[in-house]
Amino acid sequence: MKYTYDSWGRPIAILDGSGNDVSGNASHIANINPYRYRSYRYDSETGLYYLQSRYYSADWGRFINADALISTGQGLLCHNMYIYCENNPISRSDSSGYGWVSDLFNKAKATVMQAAKTVVNALGFNWNPSKGIVTTLPSAPQRNFGFCDLYDIMAPAAGAFIQHKMTEFDYGGKTWAIWLWKGNYSFGLGRSVQCRNCNNESTPKSPALRRGSIFNII
Repeated sequence: MKYTYDSWGRPIAILDGSGNDVSGNASHIANINPYRYRSYRYDSETGLYYLQSRYYSADWGRFINADALISTGQGLLCHNMYIYCENNPISRSDSSGYGWVSDLFNKAKATVMQAAKTVVNALGFNWNPSKGIVTTLPSAPQRNFGFCDLYDIMAPAAGAFIQHKMTEFDYGGKTWAIWLWKGNYSFGLGRSVQCRNCNNESTPKSPALRRGSIFNII
C-alpha cells in the first residue's frame, strides 16, 4: 500500500501493492487502515487526524480545538493555540497534539538510546529499554576471561550500585556457583541470576575467599 499526501497531510492518492488507485474502494484494507499521515490515526468519517490530545484538520492546516498551553514559549507563532507545527509541516510532526517539540525530543531520545544499545551490545549484553530487560549475549567478551567480584567492586565508579549473593554446589564432577544480583545498573534498577562453572578458578572454595578470583562462565 502507498499513501500520497500534500504537505499538510491531505490525501492525494491511495494505491494498492500493484499501483492501482483504490481511493474509492472503502472495503480495501488501505482504506480500512486507520494509521495514515505521520502515523496519526485517521478518522475517515470526519476526515480528521487524532493526535492523542486533539484533532487536526489537514484541510485547514490547523487543530480544530485549542491547545492546552497558551504558549509553548517558542516565539510569536506559538501563541496561536490552533497552529500546527508552527506552519512547518514538512520537517516537523506533532504526535501528541501539544507541540512539535515533543517529536523532536523523542527522535533525539531514540538516537541516544540506539547509541547506548550499541555500546551495551559491544560489552556483551542485549538491552531492551522498553521492557527494562538486559540479557547476556552468547558472544559476550566476558566469556573469554570469566567473571569475578571485581566487577561489582568497581561498579560504583560507573554509577552502578549492585549487591549479590552466591551459593555453590557440586554436580557432574564440577563445582558450580549460582549468583544472584540486584541493584542499580547505571541504566536502571534490575536483578539477574547466573549459573557459572567454577572449576578453573585458582582460589579456595570458600565464598569468603573468592573476592577478586576469576570464574569461567558456562
